[in-house]
Amino acid sequence: CTGTHGELYVVEGDSAGGGFIECRSSKMHAILPLKGKIPSIINNPDDILKNKEIGELIGALGTGIGPNFDLTKLKYNKIICATDPDADGGHIFCLMTIALAILVPDIIQKGHFYLSKVPLYAINKGKTFIPLWTPDEITKARQDGGILRIKGLGELNSWQLKICCLDEKTRKLEKVNWSSNLQEIVNLFADVNKKRDLLKMEI
Repeated sequence: CTGTHGELYVVEGDSAGGGFIECRSSKMHAILPLKGKIPSIINNPDDILKNKEIGELIGALGTGIGPNFDLTKLKYNKIICATDPDADGGHIFCLMTIALAILVPDIIQKGHFYLSKVPLYAINKGKTFIPLWTPDEITKARQDGGILRIKGLGELNSWQLKICCLDEKTRKLEKVNWSSNLQEIVNLFADVNKKRDLLKMEI
C-alpha cells in the first residue's frame, strides 16, 4: 500500500486474495495471499525460512529477523490474518501465529498482529449484506429468513469482503496478545488436543 501506517492482510488463497485486492484502498491495505500451507516451525525449525510462504511474509514485513531484526522498519501498523471460518482456516492462523512468535516476536509483543474475525453467517437479501457475529443474531436471522452460510472467503463478492473484513465500521479485529513465556506458546501449539480446543467454532 502507498500509505505509511497501512495494514497488511495475509489471506487464505488466490481467490480470496483477488477479492480483497478489488475492494481494498490502495493507500490503506496491502494484500498477501497464501498460496500454500505454512509448515509448522516447531517441527521444521531449520527449514522454515526455505518455505516460500514464510519468505514472502517476512519480506513483506520489512523488519528482517534474528540479529538483523529492526521493528522501526515494519512497513505496516497492523498485520492481519484473514482465513476461512472453519477448522482449516483456524489451523493456518495457528501456524502463522507460532511462526511470527518465534521469528519476529516483537511484532506480537508491540500489538501489531491481529486476527480478522470472519462470520459463519450473514443476512443476504438483494443488496443487503449484514454479518452475523453472535448466536443470538444468527437465531433471529434464521427466523426472519434470508440467511447465508459463509463457507469461505473465496465465495464472497468483493463488496461483501469489504463489509466483513476491511471496513472499520463493520469488521471485527481481535488483537493477538503475547504470552510472557515463549515455551508456553510452543507447548500450546505442539499439543494436538489443545490446538483442537483452540479451533472449536462457536455457532
